[in-house]
Amino acid sequence: MARAQPPKQARPVTGKFVVKEDAPHFPHEQGFRMALDNALRKTGWTPGDYKNVKVEQFATINVVNPGRIIEYCVVLTPPPPTT
Repeated sequence: MARAQPPKQARPVTGKFVVKEDAPHFPHEQGFRMALDNALRKTGWTPGDYKNVKVEQFATINVVNPGRIIEYCVVLTPPPPTT
């Protein structure tokens, strides 16, 4: 019988959403929400509740007049493991 593998330690994960170049004005809350959804799909963390997950938002911008966000990023960082 195969031995059960210990659960993997949760690691930070990044989700991104790239705005199409020809897209008109894009709502920022929608871009960050889509990046967050992508990060959540990629976690691979052991099922369960995680308190105090750090959620950071970043953006790549194109600076022209008036500038625009071309990529939305969200990083999910799990809390430190408890002992």
